[in-house]
Amino acid sequence: MSVPTGKKSNGKGFDINYKVCLGMGPSHVNNFLTGCNIPPVDASTLRKKQKELAPVIIEAAEASCKEAQREELECSECSELEGSFDAGWQKRGSGWSYNSHTGHASLIGINTGKVVEFDVRTRNCSICQYYIGKNEPKPPHECNVNWTGSSKGMEPDMACSMIQRLAEDGYTVGTLHADNDATTQSRLPRSIIKKDDKTHVKKNLSKRLYGLSKNYKQLKSAKVIPYIVRCFMYTISKHQNSKQSMKTELATIVPHIFGHHEQCSPTWCTYVKDPTKFRFKHLPNGKALSGDKLREELDKLAQNYIERADRLLNLGSTQSNESFNNSVASFAPKNRFYGGTKSLKARVSSAVMQKNEGYGWLSKVNKNSLLSPGHLTILHGIRKDRRRKQIRKTQSTTNFKRKRLTIKSKKLKDNQRESVKEETPMEEK
Repeated sequence: MSVPTGKKSNGKGFDINYKVCLGMGPSHVNNFLTGCNIPPVDASTLRKKQKELAPVIIEAAEASCKEAQREELECSECSELEGSFDAGWQKRGSGWSYNSHTGHASLIGINTGKVVEFDVRTRNCSICQYYIGKNEPKPPHECNVNWTGSSKGMEPDMACSMIQRLAEDGYTVGTLHADNDATTQSRLPRSIIKKDDKTHVKKNLSKRLYGLSKNYKQLKSAKVIPYIVRCFMYTISKHQNSKQSMKTELATIVPHIFGHHEQCSPTWCTYVKDPTKFRFKHLPNGKALSGDKLREELDKLAQNYIERADRLLNLGSTQSNESFNNSVASFAPKNRFYGGTKSLKARVSSAVMQKNEGYGWLSKVNKNSLLSPGHLTILHGIRKDRRRKQIRKTQSTTNFKRKRLTIKSKKLKDNQRESVKEETPMEEK
């Protein structure tokens, strides 16, 4: 099939009006044009083009997912797929209120790192809202609403929906890496092996320790909590195949931090080699923590993880899903609402295409839309993909990770020092 390369395609209008809609919305486009002293394009024109392009982008993303499913199965050692699942919402949660009207989810293959299935939920339809606001009957239309439950209920529903669609296509999900959401886990088929997510385990541990730091001053030092988290995560990562070994070593962490090294292993504690010269590298003044109440709290924390040791075996990871959620946030910023139309699904589909196809996805969508692929668009995509590979290679090195930790530690220390300086001195009694 030949694709026109001129300014217009099949009498549909100027190519530029279509292409500009693939990356930006009407307000962004016109802000850019007027900033360059170029006459703006009518917003209704751009919305019309967006509406025409949305099905093409969604179809391309679904086709990309089907190809990713085939690749994932070829890379798998068995006849079942292993993937990571996570959901995201288009409204920031405040910690106690989660009421987003829209949400999305992704299922990413462990072997290929590509999105094998995705889904979107929305409780809004712009056409319905328009006529409800005018107290007029709604005309027949393709309603955008596909969810009427709570925001929290979107995640398990999307998980089950994606697994069902994969089953209809002839693919079985054998193992799923996901967070510790009990509702999602209860809704999954019993045949699926559920693996807890290492990232969420670490995040929850840090959250609990920072909660304790409000009452215990020793935990407020910049390096203390990261050190305790590292001790726990090192033990969990080290004993992924042995429940009893994990339990035994988890029980030695708190005594070690408080200066009792009788049960410590020489593989990770240097106290045994030379007790006289031993100093803690990451604790204040190189000394152990102290305080009966603090130790009691940390013992409770450690005991909680010891009791959950069976669930900490063979941990999975949803880091690729978190990366995908960041991509979605760049296409559908959380300070703007796109859930009233197909625009949201088109934007999530764009993130899927970028994840699966790289930055060259734009040229493919142009071609599918019977638009010129664009020579410069192709070159830019190649450069961006090359740059992304270089960044990944650099970030995976040990030196880079050490440097990143050093910079982070310095920032925390500097921030803590400045906070102390800025504190208002208490009035003398």
